[in-house]
Amino acid sequence: MSLKLGKLTTIVISSPQFAKEILHKHDQIFSYRTIPDSARAHDQYLFSMFWLPPISPKWRILRRICATKVFSPQNIHATQVLSQRKAQELLDFAKKKIEKDEAFYIDQAIFTTVLNILSNTLFSVDSACYASDKSQEFKDIIVGVSQEFGRPNVVDYFPILGFLDPQGVRTRMNIYLEKLITLFDGLVEEIKDCNQELWQWDPNPTIMT
Repeated sequence: MSLKLGKLTTIVISSPQFAKEILHKHDQIFSYRTIPDSARAHDQYLFSMFWLPPISPKWRILRRICATKVFSPQNIHATQVLSQRKAQELLDFAKKKIEKDEAFYIDQAIFTTVLNILSNTLFSVDSACYASDKSQEFKDIIVGVSQEFGRPNVVDYFPILGFLDPQGVRTRMNIYLEKLITLFDGLVEEIKDCNQELWQWDPNPTIMT
């Protein structure tokens, strides 16, 4: 069954035979994702492995990096140990709050734990502390980005309206991504400064006897 939704043609596969034909024999042709207008904010569709076509050289490079550097067996094992440590930190934080009879938002604490697991996997540092403004800011940005991605957008069906952005989806997405990029830039700079201090070489070291 074929549906014409504005300029977007949608094909519904309703039989196992056709599904097998498409997924096994013509998988590369049908593996391209329809790029929503919200993904065009900051041209992220040109650099994200999620939106790049699977046959492009850039996608293959990013996939190789993820397979060897991020999701290698060694990193997966290290992540398990890290997850256990961060889970214990979450329990310790909750225990201290309970002992002091202080209220706290469990969803924000869990989000901070997950955020620190991801940032340690990618950058080897925590990106937020419990009950911190940075943690709440990260959460607000991630929630905002998710909402804009999931929001029905008339531009996706009528691309000619893209320059008008009638629902303001791309405008809001640009704002969220700018904040996210600023936060990550600050995190990268902190890591660079830390590494420079760690590896700073003294040309005239003091020798003590």
